[in-house]
Amino acid sequence: MLEDLEYAGNILIEDDLKRLKRWSSLETDVHNCYKIIAGSLNETRWPPSYNFCGGLITKIVHSEKTLLCFKERQAITEPQMTPEEGARIIYALVVEIKKFIPLLVFSASEEKTMYKIGKKKFLLTKSNFAKIITEKIRLCLK
Repeated sequence: MLEDLEYAGNILIEDDLKRLKRWSSLETDVHNCYKIIAGSLNETRWPPSYNFCGGLITKIVHSEKTLLCFKERQAITEPQMTPEEGARIIYALVVEIKKFIPLLVFSASEEKTMYKIGKKKFLLTKSNFAKIITEKIRLCLK
């Protein structure tokens, strides 16, 4: 059982939350995503398999911790939006310490557009998610 899966906070998505401020419920919706994932993990083994929740996007080893990164479609409460038209949440499950870390949040309409981190720009596509995540972690730990 994974009642001890911990929510690590929003430090890596603070800029995303500001950019998407038109969605007043987004911070709560991200936390709801965590609750859904924690509930799903209670029905499976730890660590989750690579095809958990639609499949592993990337596996990153950083500071002796293994981050399994997944993407989730999330409904938005305010204004009401379905998962298809709402948010995309890229999150990591840190294997060794059982933490949920939201890494990247963007709207469905932002897919395949440019995403800026510091002075770098990345196209929001599955093939770039690992680069975006790595860059966000690098800048956060400066």
